[in-house]
Amino acid sequence: MIKYGWYALFIAMVGDVLLSLVFPWFYTGLLFLLGIPALYKHYHSVSGALTYTMILFIVVFAVGVCVLTCFFSVNESKDIVTTASKIHYNEIRWF
Repeated sequence: MIKYGWYALFIAMVGDVLLSLVFPWFYTGLLFLLGIPALYKHYHSVSGALTYTMILFIVVFAVGVCVLTCFFSVNESKDIVTTASKIHYNEIRWF
């Protein structure tokens, strides 16, 4: 996983725009999460505290925006506001 983690992270960062057009955001979030072991191995020797902070931010972003947003979709008609559309809007707004 550590060997291929860099590839997953690279695909997630560079292909973020392209993947969001082709696939749901769910896959991008998984690629961010798969890149964490490579980040940990590379940066833990530099600073443990900053590495954990960076990993925490990546996990919060990947799960909060990329994964949870795909489960709560926006309505096709904007006239009807549901709980799912409110959750979707707030996730996007706060990230």
